Amino acid sequence: MSETPVAEPGPEGPGFVVRAATAAEWATVRGARLAMLADPSAAFGHGPDAEAGLPEQHWRDVAAAWAEADQTLQVAEGSDGTWLGVMGCRVQGEGPELTWVWVVPAHRGPGGVTDALLTAVEHWAQPRGDALSLKVFTDVGRAVAAYRRRGFTAVGDPVPAREPGRADWVMRKPLR
Repeated sequence: MSETPVAEPGPEGPGFVVRAATAAEWATVRGARLAMLADPSAAFGHGPDAEAGLPEQHWRDVAAAWAEADQTLQVAEGSDGTWLGVMGCRVQGEGPELTWVWVVPAHRGPGGVTDALLTAVEHWAQPRGDALSLKVFTDVGRAVAAYRRRGFTAVGDPVPAREPGRADWVMRKPLR
Protein backbone atom coordinates (compact mmCIF):
# COMPACT_ATOMS: atom_id res chain seq x y z
CA MET A 1 0.00 0.00 0.00
CA SER A 2 1.43 3.38 -0.95
CA GLU A 3 1.59 6.25 1.47
CA THR A 4 -0.77 9.16 0.90
CA PRO A 5 1.21 12.36 0.39
CA VAL A 6 0.72 15.04 2.99
CA ALA A 7 -1.22 17.96 1.56
CA GLU A 8 0.60 21.26 1.38
CA PRO A 9 -1.21 23.98 3.33
CA GLY A 10 -2.47 27.00 1.42
CA PRO A 11 -4.07 30.26 2.51
CA GLU A 12 -5.01 30.57 6.14
CA GLY A 13 -7.71 32.46 7.94
CA PRO A 14 -8.74 32.83 11.53
CA GLY A 15 -9.07 29.27 12.79
CA PHE A 16 -8.64 27.43 9.47
CA VAL A 17 -6.16 26.42 6.79
CA VAL A 18 -6.81 25.66 3.12
CA ARG A 19 -5.22 22.58 1.59
CA ALA A 20 -5.87 19.95 -1.06
CA ALA A 21 -7.92 16.91 -0.08
CA THR A 22 -6.17 13.56 -0.34
CA ALA A 23 -7.42 10.24 -1.68
CA ALA A 24 -7.32 8.80 1.85
CA GLU A 25 -10.02 11.29 2.94
CA TRP A 26 -12.79 9.58 0.97
CA ALA A 27 -15.17 9.40 3.97
CA THR A 28 -14.83 13.14 4.63
CA VAL A 29 -15.24 13.88 0.91
CA ARG A 30 -18.48 11.87 1.08
CA GLY A 31 -19.65 13.78 4.16
CA ALA A 32 -18.91 17.13 2.55
CA ARG A 33 -20.72 16.15 -0.65
CA LEU A 34 -23.84 15.00 1.22
CA ALA A 35 -23.83 18.18 3.35
CA MET A 36 -23.49 20.19 0.14
CA LEU A 37 -26.49 18.45 -1.42
CA ALA A 38 -28.55 18.93 1.76
CA ASP A 39 -27.97 22.70 1.62
CA PRO A 40 -31.33 24.51 1.50
CA SER A 41 -30.07 27.13 -1.00
CA ALA A 42 -31.31 25.15 -4.05
CA ALA A 43 -27.85 25.60 -5.56
CA PHE A 44 -27.22 21.91 -6.21
CA GLY A 45 -30.23 20.61 -8.10
CA HIS A 46 -30.87 17.44 -6.13
CA GLY A 47 -30.80 16.43 -2.50
CA PRO A 48 -28.47 14.01 -0.71
CA ASP A 49 -30.76 11.00 -1.20
CA ALA A 50 -29.53 10.66 -4.78
CA GLU A 51 -25.96 9.99 -3.56
CA ALA A 52 -26.27 8.82 0.05
CA GLY A 53 -26.64 5.16 -0.88
CA LEU A 54 -23.65 5.03 -3.20
CA PRO A 55 -21.13 2.35 -2.13
CA GLU A 56 -17.86 3.02 -0.36
CA GLN A 57 -15.88 2.27 -3.52
CA HIS A 58 -17.65 5.11 -5.33
CA TRP A 59 -16.45 7.58 -2.70
CA ARG A 60 -12.95 6.12 -2.72
CA ASP A 61 -12.88 6.62 -6.49
CA VAL A 62 -14.21 10.19 -6.19
CA ALA A 63 -11.57 11.14 -3.61
CA ALA A 64 -8.82 9.49 -5.67
CA ALA A 65 -9.96 11.38 -8.78
CA TRP A 66 -9.81 14.70 -6.92
CA ALA A 67 -6.19 13.95 -6.08
CA GLU A 68 -5.18 13.53 -9.75
CA ALA A 69 -3.01 16.09 -11.53
CA ASP A 70 -5.81 17.57 -13.68
CA GLN A 71 -8.14 18.35 -10.76
CA THR A 72 -8.09 19.47 -7.16
CA LEU A 73 -10.49 19.62 -4.24
CA GLN A 74 -9.43 22.44 -1.95
CA VAL A 75 -10.61 22.15 1.64
CA ALA A 76 -10.91 24.80 4.35
CA GLU A 77 -10.13 22.82 7.50
CA GLY A 78 -10.87 24.21 10.93
CA SER A 79 -8.38 23.93 13.77
CA ASP A 80 -10.43 20.98 15.10
CA GLY A 81 -10.17 19.11 11.76
CA THR A 82 -13.73 19.93 10.65
CA TRP A 83 -14.13 20.84 6.99
CA LEU A 84 -15.64 24.33 6.74
CA GLY A 85 -15.95 24.31 2.97
CA VAL A 86 -14.71 22.87 -0.31
CA MET A 87 -14.06 24.09 -3.85
CA GLY A 88 -13.12 21.80 -6.67
CA CYS A 89 -11.51 22.60 -9.99
CA ARG A 90 -11.13 20.37 -13.03
CA VAL A 91 -9.34 21.04 -16.27
CA GLN A 92 -12.02 20.71 -18.94
CA GLY A 93 -11.90 21.29 -22.70
CA GLU A 94 -11.78 25.08 -22.36
CA GLY A 95 -9.58 25.18 -19.26
CA PRO A 96 -10.08 25.13 -15.50
CA GLU A 97 -13.69 24.85 -14.31
CA LEU A 98 -14.82 25.56 -10.76
CA THR A 99 -17.16 22.92 -9.33
CA TRP A 100 -18.23 21.42 -5.99
CA VAL A 101 -18.42 24.86 -4.32
CA TRP A 102 -19.82 24.73 -0.80
CA VAL A 103 -19.14 26.51 2.49
CA VAL A 104 -20.76 25.75 5.84
CA PRO A 105 -23.52 28.40 6.20
CA ALA A 106 -21.99 29.93 9.35
CA HIS A 107 -18.76 30.62 7.41
CA ARG A 108 -20.25 32.18 4.24
CA GLY A 109 -19.86 35.75 3.14
CA PRO A 110 -17.12 38.09 1.95
CA GLY A 111 -13.67 37.36 3.27
CA GLY A 112 -12.89 34.28 5.27
CA VAL A 113 -13.43 30.74 4.05
CA THR A 114 -14.97 31.48 0.64
CA ASP A 115 -12.26 33.88 -0.44
CA ALA A 116 -9.46 31.70 0.91
CA LEU A 117 -10.79 28.68 -0.99
CA LEU A 118 -11.17 30.69 -4.21
CA THR A 119 -7.63 32.06 -3.84
CA ALA A 120 -6.28 28.52 -3.50
CA VAL A 121 -8.25 27.32 -6.55
CA GLU A 122 -7.10 30.30 -8.62
CA HIS A 123 -3.48 29.64 -7.64
CA TRP A 124 -3.87 25.99 -8.70
CA ALA A 125 -5.65 26.97 -11.96
CA GLN A 126 -3.30 29.76 -13.15
CA PRO A 127 -0.70 27.50 -14.79
CA ARG A 128 -3.52 25.47 -16.37
CA GLY A 129 -5.45 28.20 -18.19
CA ASP A 130 -6.09 31.87 -18.82
CA ALA A 131 -9.49 31.94 -17.10
CA LEU A 132 -11.51 30.09 -14.49
CA SER A 133 -15.05 29.19 -15.55
CA LEU A 134 -18.10 27.88 -13.74
CA LYS A 135 -21.78 27.19 -14.18
CA VAL A 136 -24.32 28.48 -11.67
CA PHE A 137 -28.11 28.21 -11.68
CA THR A 138 -29.59 31.52 -12.84
CA ASP A 139 -32.23 31.37 -10.09
CA VAL A 140 -29.74 31.25 -7.20
CA GLY A 141 -29.19 34.99 -6.99
CA ARG A 142 -27.01 34.90 -3.89
CA ALA A 143 -24.49 32.61 -5.59
CA VAL A 144 -24.53 34.64 -8.83
CA ALA A 145 -23.92 37.85 -6.84
CA ALA A 146 -21.11 36.21 -4.84
CA TYR A 147 -19.33 35.18 -8.03
CA ARG A 148 -19.76 38.65 -9.53
CA ARG A 149 -18.27 40.24 -6.39
CA ARG A 150 -15.26 37.98 -6.88
CA GLY A 151 -14.62 39.02 -10.49
CA PHE A 152 -16.67 36.52 -12.52
CA THR A 153 -18.79 37.77 -15.43
CA ALA A 154 -21.51 35.97 -17.37
CA VAL A 155 -20.57 34.78 -20.84
CA GLY A 156 -23.48 34.95 -23.28
CA ASP A 157 -27.05 33.93 -22.53
CA PRO A 158 -28.11 31.31 -19.98
CA VAL A 159 -27.80 27.69 -21.12
CA PRO A 160 -30.01 24.74 -20.20
CA ALA A 161 -28.91 23.13 -16.93
CA ARG A 162 -28.76 19.40 -16.28
CA GLU A 163 -31.61 19.94 -13.81
CA PRO A 164 -34.90 19.95 -15.78
CA GLY A 165 -36.57 23.34 -15.97
CA ARG A 166 -33.52 25.30 -14.81
CA ALA A 167 -30.84 27.31 -16.59
CA ASP A 168 -27.17 28.04 -15.87
CA TRP A 169 -25.09 31.11 -16.32
CA VAL A 170 -21.64 30.29 -17.66
CA MET A 171 -19.30 32.67 -15.86
CA ARG A 172 -15.59 33.33 -16.31
CA LYS A 173 -12.86 35.12 -14.43
CA PRO A 174 -9.54 35.98 -16.06
CA LEU A 175 -6.55 34.47 -14.29
CA ARG A 176 -3.89 36.47 -16.13
